[in-house]
Amino acid sequence: MKKILLALTCLVTTVFFASCTQEQIDDFLEKKPNVAFVEADGYISSNTSVIVGTELMFQIKASPNSGSNSPLAHINFAVTDINGQTVKDVNPTIEDPTGETVFTESFTTEKVSTYVVTVTVTDEAGKANIAELTVTYMNPVVAEIGVFKGKLAILGRVTTDGGIIPGTNPLDEPLDISDIVTRITLGSVDDNTISAMIDIEGTPVIFEATQNGNDLVFDEFIFNKAIDLYGVEIELNITVNMTGVLENDVLTLDGTASGTGIVKVLGINVHVNLIDGTITGELEKEE
Repeated sequence: MKKILLALTCLVTTVFFASCTQEQIDDFLEKKPNVAFVEADGYISSNTSVIVGTELMFQIKASPNSGSNSPLAHINFAVTDINGQTVKDVNPTIEDPTGETVFTESFTTEKVSTYVVTVTVTDEAGKANIAELTVTYMNPVVAEIGVFKGKLAILGRVTTDGGIIPGTNPLDEPLDISDIVTRITLGSVDDNTISAMIDIEGTPVIFEATQNGNDLVFDEFIFNKAIDLYGVEIELNITVNMTGVLENDVLTLDGTASGTGIVKVLGINVHVNLIDGTITGELEKEE
């Protein structure tokens, strides 16, 4: 029975490696310890933006590499600002060096800046791995023109450079992301430039819009959106270039979108891309 299970494991691994790039195979063979931000309600697991004063919670899990089984030796959680100054630096306790360690940390600030949150895990063999994300703290935009609320929709294609499930082929298929709850705050106007903030499913991004009559051209902005592909949840980092028409308290939006994401399959990073994306939506002014 053990021989059959071993044969099946080898077969799945062989099929999987056949669809991998050399870079992915090298990453798998390095035998680094595992570390990742946990995706769970109330915790931050990817790049995000928040208003100053917001407390963020992080849950992190770390474990030995399944190939080397080298016990964990050290964990460091650090937050640095845009100037490289460390504003938080702690070394969480490793409860079980040979098993999975899960711990939580928090961070908040009243200072507007971009912060890099880094977790570094090192094992007894000297192998290290890093999980990293970026958090931007910003001041809110005061709604002088108004707040517009509605839903955005993104159509495009999703491609991968490997199977997102062991033994499957890379993907290239249509992607439909609809019903993206959105609020746009249009603030003060200065020389045909409008300060603006877009809040997509609870994540605010501050940017500007150039106004020409009823037409608006927004600065490029980025937001994160989780998608489900065959039961696998993948966080996409989506870049949007968007224009709008403001007429009769209705903001009609149109633009392009592209995105990237990563999912681990058997310890290897499989890259996910949103291509040929278009974004549309109609938002109404709140009373």
